[in-house]
Amino acid sequence: MKKWISAGIVSLSLFACGGKTENKTEEKQPSGGKSVYEAQCVRCHGSNGKLGLSGAKDLSVTSLTPSEMIPVITNGSNGGMMPAFKEGLSEAEIQAVADYIETTLKN
Repeated sequence: MKKWISAGIVSLSLFACGGKTENKTEEKQPSGGKSVYEAQCVRCHGSNGKLGLSGAKDLSVTSLTPSEMIPVITNGSNGGMMPAFKEGLSEAEIQAVADYIETTLKN
């Protein structure tokens, strides 16, 4: 019995130490949605999404999903009142802003 337990422990130790493990390194994450929102969106939409400066939509009550927000953030809207952010933000940052609006600003 002791041999079986010892062999099991040795096998487990060898597997844990010498076995092939995936070394998942975290990719550098883009700026968080909140920080991008605060830098780019607050001046018109306000910190809570309700400001509405220059015709900006109230984001706290938007019916748009994040996937529907992405083209608006990317290409702008409202007859050019909302600027396009495709030149200034990465796709990941645009996604992060859309997710932030969905999870934090919408009621």
